[in-house]
Amino acid sequence: MEILLSLLIIILVIIFNSSQNKKLELLETKLEKLEDYLKFLKNNSEKNAIGQKTEDPIKVSPLIQKAAPPVVVPEKKQIEPDIPKVKTEVTSPEIPKQKVVPPPQIKYVPQETWYDKFRKNNPDLEKFVGENLVSKIGIAILVIGITFFVKFAIDKDWINEIARVGIGILCGVIVLGFANNTISIYNLV
Repeated sequence: MEILLSLLIIILVIIFNSSQNKKLELLETKLEKLEDYLKFLKNNSEKNAIGQKTEDPIKVSPLIQKAAPPVVVPEKKQIEPDIPKVKTEVTSPEIPKQKVVPPPQIKYVPQETWYDKFRKNNPDLEKFVGENLVSKIGIAILVIGITFFVKFAIDKDWINEIARVGIGILCGVIVLGFANNTISIYNLV
């Protein structure tokens, strides 16, 4: 039985480890795509500053476009009165300049560790150990002692079959009572 249990634990550890490796690989690929997108944006901003023609953003991988597409907002044009003008030159129609607005920045809020939460909920460590921890350990030892005593009594035939059934029914009713109280407490909250 112990061998089967240890094999089961080893298999669960292997499955958990492989799923974590897959998640890590997925995050690495997303990070590479994000770095490529940032390089693309940097190259475009440098070319715009020099006055060169920018690359067509459609040539970039669609996954990079999905990562964080820039928000494009056209600038407002001034309204000119309708006065006929004589043009001597032929020019191409003006294309309004587009302003690239970066996506909003997300602030990183670190999560509290379990130790920080514990210290926040239990500022007095001595009170926690004396009132909470020792009582729970005592309850666990009492339950284990009772189960060993009942097992010993059944093995020595101090408790007959009718008493065993009665003990089983009594324990079932107690568990049902605790479950019912727990459910009603959760419904109140």
